[in-house]
Amino acid sequence: MKASSGLSGECLNYINRPLEIKFESGWGWSVQKDFGKSAIEFSDIEKVNCTISQITPNRFFRHHGILRAFKGEITGADHYFSGMEAFVFTLGDGYDWN
Repeated sequence: MKASSGLSGECLNYINRPLEIKFESGWGWSVQKDFGKSAIEFSDIEKVNCTISQITPNRFFRHHGILRAFKGEITGADHYFSGMEAFVFTLGDGYDWN
């Protein structure tokens, strides 16, 4: 079954290049501060909701052959998440949840 959503293959051209990221709503956000420990729900959503920063992707991921996600460092100056790594992914896949 072919999924109806995913990232364009052209996204791979943005590895190690800064992108603008907008943090919005915060549904399902979690934070993992210590490697190897479980992530906790992020509770300070109002501190970052609707803010803009930069993220520099350093690795992309595929799920069932479809480009779905990337990991990168948040590099925007003076942002609540500056210096943290983020895992960014598509939500809808066209067959499991929609």
